[in-house]
Amino acid sequence: MNKEALKKFNPTEAKLKALKVEYSALVIEDIYDLKGYNAVDNARKDLKRHRVDIQKFGKGLREEAIARQKAILAEEKKLVALIEPLELELKQKQDEIDHAKEIERRKKKLPERKERLEAIEVTDSIDQALLEMDDATFDEFYNEEHAKHLEQKEAEAERKREEEKAKLDAEKAELEAGKTKLAEEKAQIEQDKKDGIQRKKDAAEAEKVEKKRKAQEKIDREEAVEKAKLETEERIARGAEEKKAVEAKEQARLEKKKKYMDFLNKHGVNDDAPEGTFLVRNEEDSVVIYKKVASMKI
Repeated sequence: MNKEALKKFNPTEAKLKALKVEYSALVIEDIYDLKGYNAVDNARKDLKRHRVDIQKFGKGLREEAIARQKAILAEEKKLVALIEPLELELKQKQDEIDHAKEIERRKKKLPERKERLEAIEVTDSIDQALLEMDDATFDEFYNEEHAKHLEQKEAEAERKREEEKAKLDAEKAELEAGKTKLAEEKAQIEQDKKDGIQRKKDAAEAEKVEKKRKAQEKIDREEAVEKAKLETEERIARGAEEKKAVEAKEQARLEKKKKYMDFLNKHGVNDDAPEGTFLVRNEEDSVVIYKKVASMKI
């Protein structure tokens, strides 16, 4: 928005500053100061009126500016659309030629690039991929691969150092083990000398103990045989008593059954009696026979 449009604002900035100075001095002494109250009220209303007018005028100017901005933007897009596609097409033609020239330039550097990569054991690179890299991209790729190569070399060196250390530790341990074994063998020889004397004493003592053990075993066997004999005799005696008791119990059961059957036959309770004539019940320690006397339909 130009300065001429800004000058159209009414009131001017100078007038508003004057009103601000004038109205800033207004005060209301107390609740009874009606004149002061009215002066403040009138001043407030006057400032509000100016504010509303300014905002309305500003809104109108903004709407004009927005409409003008939209018209300018539309014209700009229309004119750009006329030439931009051709510009991009021409740029693409140039880019293709420039890229082809760059590829030819990079082909001259390709052997050097491959030699540098082979030096760090990168042998799986593709020529076309290398040609697509500019110098900065190739340097970045080379530095990354070089860092990996150095890490692998360091890891391999560390592995070899660890293997060598492990080998030396194993040899040292084997040497120490040999010394320990030699000392143990020497100590064993000395111990065997002492043990030879002790073994003779132990053998004599063992023989004495063995004789005593065998004598005790003989006594134990004889006692075991006698004990087994007595247990067998007792078991046979118990078996005879148990058999006699079982037979007596069975005899008593048979006699009780015979007495029961004789009691039933005596009172006519047998297979010859019509069904339903008698009713036999066990009541406490007795057997009671009930006889059906007669029946009649009603």
